Amino acid sequence: MRFKCIQRGLITLLIVMGGCQEQLDEEQRFARVGRTVLSREDYQAFQKMKTMQPTPVNEQFSKTRPVHTLMVETEALYRKARGQSNIESSMSWEWKKRFYPAQMYLVEILDKNRGITNDRIEKFYKANKKSFADTIKVPVKVDSPDSVAAAEDTVKDTLIYKPLIEVRSTVVDTLFLRKYPPDSAFWVSSVDSGDTVVDTAGIRRQWINNVRRDPAGFFMRKYYEESYGEPLPDSLGEWVGSGKAITPEDLELIRSWLPENQRARYDNPQGKEFLARWLLKWKLFSEKAKETGFAKQDEVKAVVEWAKKFEVVSDYLTQETASAEQTEITVDPSMVKFACWDRGGTPGVEPDSAMMRNMMEQYAKDMRRIALEEIVYEARQDAGVEYLQSEWTDKKSMGPEQLAAEADSLAAAGESNKALELYRELSEYFPFTKVGREALTELAKLQTEMGRYQQALRNYRRYLVFAADTPEERCNTFFMVGFIYDEYLDEASLAEVQYKWILKNAPECELADDAEFMVLHLDEPMTSVEDLRAEARRQGRDIEEDELGDPEETADVSELEG
Repeated sequence: MRFKCIQRGLITLLIVMGGCQEQLDEEQRFARVGRTVLSREDYQAFQKMKTMQPTPVNEQFSKTRPVHTLMVETEALYRKARGQSNIESSMSWEWKKRFYPAQMYLVEILDKNRGITNDRIEKFYKANKKSFADTIKVPVKVDSPDSVAAAEDTVKDTLIYKPLIEVRSTVVDTLFLRKYPPDSAFWVSSVDSGDTVVDTAGIRRQWINNVRRDPAGFFMRKYYEESYGEPLPDSLGEWVGSGKAITPEDLELIRSWLPENQRARYDNPQGKEFLARWLLKWKLFSEKAKETGFAKQDEVKAVVEWAKKFEVVSDYLTQETASAEQTEITVDPSMVKFACWDRGGTPGVEPDSAMMRNMMEQYAKDMRRIALEEIVYEARQDAGVEYLQSEWTDKKSMGPEQLAAEADSLAAAGESNKALELYRELSEYFPFTKVGREALTELAKLQTEMGRYQQALRNYRRYLVFAADTPEERCNTFFMVGFIYDEYLDEASLAEVQYKWILKNAPECELADDAEFMVLHLDEPMTSVEDLRAEARRQGRDIEEDELGDPEETADVSELEG
């Protein structure tokens, strides 16, 4: 019975302690992805990993979203990606497992501490604390010998210990010089033969300053000598080659990490030596990070873990979007021609082949991004993403319908700039949904009203390429483009090709008659619906009473949307 009471008490205590821990950790909880709770420390590790990446990754994923969104989506996608990627068994990842601890060791230990670990610095400080103390006079009250009640002021010596932060550089210099004193060659080069007194302290300061200027190069040479028992040879062939510290396969790997347009500059002896030395640094520094226990620190392990997840997810998305491109991504060249004419050339005449090719490639890239965004959003939905801190959130948490409703409400209230931003986010975050595609035309209408005609044209073109599937949708959009060229930009030839597309390809759409009318009256000033009605009557053409809206209103873009 007594044991059971003790057991129940322990269980209760653990529950209470767990509740307290939950409360204490509340501010550190960043986001929840499924059952996984990510912390602020996760965010910091992810952010650090992102700044250090040695190779280009899937840019459409990594460069189009803020860091906090990128992190939660990486976590959500990793659940799907880890079984479909072989990155973890690749030679590239083997080197990256060295790179991240090595780079952190270079920054945190070699650059800041000149090779002395934080633990060693703290131990030395505690063991020699008295040498970092000042004696000060402190006033105290003491009883007077003449009267118990009386007291007089006096002073006594008191030691005040300087905190480690104030003396850290001194500790680092002391420990560094003990381990790596100036070598004989440096002494000889630093002492003037005519000097009668050698400035030992000055030479040591100069030695330390030299190391500060290139800590990576200094410690590469020192660690190589410690590892291989000889100074680092000047000849590259002595440590680069099959079976040596750096192999030809290693060199080819690091070359593949470079952007394609930068690889040629390293295809020479100097370039190869530069790459080989960095590989050697990563190899030696990662070994030292492991040897000193630095690689086992929570932050280092977290950075490596996030790097692995990000590599796997990036590879998975690249494969998935490539697959989507082969099966689904097609760009209609007849639509791209009109986009080329927007940028130059003669309307109706075949555009420049280079411009046509570049625009086709850009639209294909955009369509791959649309496929990618759909994959990412589905992963978010499957995993369940919830932000736990008010300062971190994103519009994707709202969903496309809610975001569209808010944008429509702002537009109706005349809040054009705010509506514009939401429509832009809707088109960027949810381009694979109906409301995301329609946001392109809503953007274009607002931009037209605000006089941003070129932006409006670009969004109408994007809608034609990505979203306008029916003749009626294309008819409406071509009419709007033609109207902008005709009424706002005074580009009759460009307006004409838009209207004539409607007459040729969508003669049954609602705006076909209007397009024909506009073609017949290009360059003629018509600013109101009443003018259009009167002209139509003069031509003997019947029109419905409400076909062009209220005769008292101006014929603006929204009235001609159809």
